[in-house]
Amino acid sequence: MAAIQSIFYPLDNLSIHTLSAGKKGGQEVLFLHGRAFQAKTWKDLGTLELLAEKDCCAVALDLPGWGQSPEADFNAEQVVKSVIDSSQMKRPILVGPSMGGRIALEFAINNPQLVGGLILIGAVGIKENRSHLGKLPQKTLLVWGENDHISDPANGKLLHSMVAGSQMAIIPDTKHACYTEKPADFHNLILQFICN
Repeated sequence: MAAIQSIFYPLDNLSIHTLSAGKKGGQEVLFLHGRAFQAKTWKDLGTLELLAEKDCCAVALDLPGWGQSPEADFNAEQVVKSVIDSSQMKRPILVGPSMGGRIALEFAINNPQLVGGLILIGAVGIKENRSHLGKLPQKTLLVWGENDHISDPANGKLLHSMVAGSQMAIIPDTKHACYTEKPADFHNLILQFICN
């Protein structure tokens, strides 16, 4: 059973809370979260532990105002960059559901040298970033719930059509937070993507 550590990283006068599992040296994966969730969600689903057992280094962060990170006026790009720098991650795969998907997507567009891949789950903000989608890494996995009424699966299909080399999977009979409804299906998808 992989140990999960609670680590705080400094950002100016703020501390950003993270949960970390696994050892350095394996594939690094950085998890963001949606509006209704937090870093602990990935622990509760067993995602961090699962990746650690596959020799990955998995880190989930709490954005300011969520989980154990205090509320503060920082843009999300600063927060993600500070965690990558402070934890000495080297081009991690970013995982972002919903709001976190938009953050991951925009971070990858603006900081391609820091991102080794993307897993976007029911991401929002697709159409707003349409003119930049071609800049996303080829190593991109798009996961959508079949019955997502917050970010229609058509958004994922648009992304898939504009990101060369991307993969797309729709999880049947699930809504927006498809990864929480069918975690086993989600885990199978990301393990195949990350470990191959």
